[in-house]
Amino acid sequence: MCLVVSNDAMRQRLERLVRRGEVLRVLPSCYVEAKTWRELNPLKKHLFKVRTLAQKHPDWTFCGVSAAVVLGYDVSFRRLNKVHVVTKPSIHRKDTASVRFHRLDGIETTVAGGVKVTIPERTALDCMRTMPVCEGAAVADAAIRRERWDNAHLDEWIAEFRKKHRYRGILRSLLVCDIADGRSENGGESIARANMILAGFEAPELQVEIRNPVDPQQIFRADCLWVCADGSIVVGELDGRRKYTDENMLRGRDIQEVLFEERQRESRISAMGAKVMRFPFEVANDRERLAALMDVFKVPRRLEGTPTTRRRRRNDRVRVRPRGHLQYRELGGYRMVSGEYDRVYADGHVGGYIATRADLKSAEWLDQKIGELPY
Repeated sequence: MCLVVSNDAMRQRLERLVRRGEVLRVLPSCYVEAKTWRELNPLKKHLFKVRTLAQKHPDWTFCGVSAAVVLGYDVSFRRLNKVHVVTKPSIHRKDTASVRFHRLDGIETTVAGGVKVTIPERTALDCMRTMPVCEGAAVADAAIRRERWDNAHLDEWIAEFRKKHRYRGILRSLLVCDIADGRSENGGESIARANMILAGFEAPELQVEIRNPVDPQQIFRADCLWVCADGSIVVGELDGRRKYTDENMLRGRDIQEVLFEERQRESRISAMGAKVMRFPFEVANDRERLAALMDVFKVPRRLEGTPTTRRRRRNDRVRVRPRGHLQYRELGGYRMVSGEYDRVYADGHVGGYIATRADLKSAEWLDQKIGELPY
């Protein structure tokens, strides 16, 4: 429990305990037992700070990653260094070491767990437009999953929002909407799938049920699955540490039992002729290493070649570098170039060949669509 102090004498006593390492100061004038704090993961620590500030400032509205944490969405630990709070566009408040203020308009609020936050759609939008695409996809997947939206709901809400408000990163958020899929069960799977797509590979089928060939009554679920052109099957499995440490996931089993069951499961899937591709989160979060692994397993690509990640380009435009003559057109809200294509670049965190809201399968398809547009 956090102790909020307003008395100078009490503050001095607590500061002595801080120097002895028994108590930590997590916010100005807010103290917590050191042992309790160290047992919390970064998400719970951030939620702890948000709830404490909400008690001190009941009129504050929390936004961005802070609202996402309150709503239970998957947020990268790297984004949790500050608490994010809304202010009116006409009011300028200086950021502090622990709080960042955002001047936002068009804010709608809701209350979750006693904390006032931006509504789920706006929370997801603010995260998607300000985060790298892969991390934004994790938030979008969690929002779709927890709020029970269909995949089109968020895209349609952002399209309506865009008619009334202008914010940076809106086109990036629309790209994230194309990648988002609520069937991903956690942030690690979302980041892995987004990196796969941005690296130029076909999007996998998610949470596919596979019957045990030895015991047909038993059903396995694969994190992701691809069917190759030759009919072969590749099953992708993210190896997270939670399954070995989380009591809820262990369900009373020890680590040896979990490892044995996993080996049995993998052997049954392999017996059906499928190749099982296992990878840790460190690989899932590294696009180049993940792409190299997927090439070894011959996971199908959308287009031939190796994708490249570029630095952010102005106005989040999607740009095609042609080998020949340049002809500019507007297509689906994106400025594009027709001609013979080397590769396609998008905003700061998107690499690959085709990455637009439209379902572009090949450069020829793009040429055809651009050819149908008037000059």
